[in-house]
Amino acid sequence: MKETALAIIQNQGADIIMANANQAGLGAIQAAQQKKVLAIGSNTDQNAVAPDTVLVSGIKSVPVLISFVVQTIQDGTFKPQFYNLGVKEKAVYLSPWHGFENKVPAEVKAKLEQITRDLADGKIDLSKLSK
Repeated sequence: MKETALAIIQNQGADIIMANANQAGLGAIQAAQQKKVLAIGSNTDQNAVAPDTVLVSGIKSVPVLISFVVQTIQDGTFKPQFYNLGVKEKAVYLSPWHGFENKVPAEVKAKLEQITRDLADGKIDLSKLSK
């Protein structure tokens, strides 16, 4: 993962790197740190891995997912099927900016906030993207 991220930074001029691979993605963060570019963490808040590099993380809330399954089992509505939980259910969200607030342009943060609201309100349907 680190070598791939280094190549992307070097050959394509990336100034922000993200790898969605849990612990396996740490190499991408190390590459970003080594090349002094920014990284976006994934699945958990990865800022502690490289506080000078990880500006934000996309977090998957496992407790929310487990609570959902337990609740559906308890209330008798659980079915063996695919459940799509996301922003609306607070199963995925962005971490705090960890002091990087001033590095991200206000219009970018505003756009992220709008996209988050639109996802929660169902105005953006991600299921169409995966087909």
